[in-house]
Amino acid sequence: MNILNIRTHILFDITTFTNSDNAMFGTEYKLIDELYHIPLIDYNLLERYINYPNNTMYVSSRKWGGVDTEECGDVNSTCNSFEHSVLKQTTPDRTPTNLQSGQQIVYRYISVYEMHMNQPSRTEADIFMLGGATTDEISVATEGESVYFDSNGEMKFSDQAYWQIKKMGRIDYSSIKGVNQKVLFHQINIVNLTTKQTQYVLKLVRTKDYFDKGRNLDLMIENCSFTQNNTLDKAINLSLLRIEQFLSLRMNISIFNFKGYNASIEGTGLIEINYEPDVFTWVNHLNFVNCSFTNIISIMTAKELKDIIGEKDDEQPLGVASILNVRSGSAKILPIYIYDCQFDQCKCSVEIPAKERRQIGVGGAIAFCGKTLLLTLEHLKLINCSGNMTFAQPKSQYSSYGQINGNENELNPQNDNQQLFLQQYSKSKTNNHLNQKVQKKMVSNVVKKVNYQIEVAGGAYVSLTGGGRGEERFIAKKSLSEYVRKQGGKAEDISHIVDDMSRPWVTFDICIISWCNTSVPVNKFASSFKINQSY
Repeated sequence: MNILNIRTHILFDITTFTNSDNAMFGTEYKLIDELYHIPLIDYNLLERYINYPNNTMYVSSRKWGGVDTEECGDVNSTCNSFEHSVLKQTTPDRTPTNLQSGQQIVYRYISVYEMHMNQPSRTEADIFMLGGATTDEISVATEGESVYFDSNGEMKFSDQAYWQIKKMGRIDYSSIKGVNQKVLFHQINIVNLTTKQTQYVLKLVRTKDYFDKGRNLDLMIENCSFTQNNTLDKAINLSLLRIEQFLSLRMNISIFNFKGYNASIEGTGLIEINYEPDVFTWVNHLNFVNCSFTNIISIMTAKELKDIIGEKDDEQPLGVASILNVRSGSAKILPIYIYDCQFDQCKCSVEIPAKERRQIGVGGAIAFCGKTLLLTLEHLKLINCSGNMTFAQPKSQYSSYGQINGNENELNPQNDNQQLFLQQYSKSKTNNHLNQKVQKKMVSNVVKKVNYQIEVAGGAYVSLTGGGRGEERFIAKKSLSEYVRKQGGKAEDISHIVDDMSRPWVTFDICIISWCNTSVPVNKFASSFKINQSY
């Protein structure tokens, strides 16, 4: 009936007092695979035209599926687009003036076979859920309905409400906190287009003054999958999850029973997480449990790697990986837990330009870079993964001497004075023989001098450093001592406990690493790099 667009031909005025004896009845003759619900027989047609406002909306973007009308949204009369279903919410979204209502606002959007999202979306509701229809709701529902994030489709959540971030009119609401939020992606297959304009599916934003004005934000992705809707011939610049500036301790990320497969991305990893500075916590704010990733390729250049605000280049390498890249360069204590996860045929390839001066760590599948990380990898499988590095070709070609001397001095900024000396010295018409010897000697020294370090791992790359020196380490131990004493250890000597806890560690517990490899070209452009490889 909705497909016929009958409202353009008939005026409906339906009340609850309608006499069902005078109703219009109809029967659906399409197959269950086309309707995606059991065909209705002798049903009251007029009931299909009763307005349906609700906080739970069913959406189907497939043919013979949903139509965007005033009545759409229930399981037998689905809407066609996510954007239209948002307009039909019964309860208005949170504003700074309705926070005291006391009632939780829960928005549920259910994909029936497939749903398309083509506009940026955010909400101030207490609970936001994006899920797939279940067999309890629709007998022919599959395990994991699809949600397509089209060219402009994206979701953003913040540790502050929108009225705190952006001024509304003349009134300043920045001191009014939003409600704590829970975001749940449940039982959906996340599909991305190769023509996508945005650079992420989900983004979590940490604001500057979140500690005093912020709220808690919990993200759970459960029983979901991720894939690319086209061939792997064309890579897309896209993250499944991205953190804008830092992940704060008010945020929790849990990813359970997740499958990612057949995707080619560029300029980023699938999940990129930077923790806020000086993190001190014993709580696992990042949990991966029972996840698998297969045939995911990430291609990037070192130019796309951004320095972390507040960190020095020589403190920690810039980590890159195809699946998960976690960084916390100044953490005091930070536990991370990865359990029962598998990475198969995951590949990360990085191109290094000639002028690159930073430390870089490449992990084929996962990378962790930080200070005082307590990293536990339990029941982990890394199979057929690879970390690759290539050197960018110079824009123009010079003579053999120019390639060696010029490129090496580009790579080594400390040699600028030596290069100038060589150029001036070569202009002299005297002592040509001595000049050639000096040139050869100094060029040789330049080649042997190592100023940069690239570390490449086929499966997992981990860079851990201790908790600082001097006063910084003393403060960290003092905080640890206070924490331990609060747990009931006041009488006993806790110095040995604090010493152990203040050291970084990485635990591989019952893990399998098989057929992982690295690839690093050996040529004249790599001569001043120190390259460590790990399989």
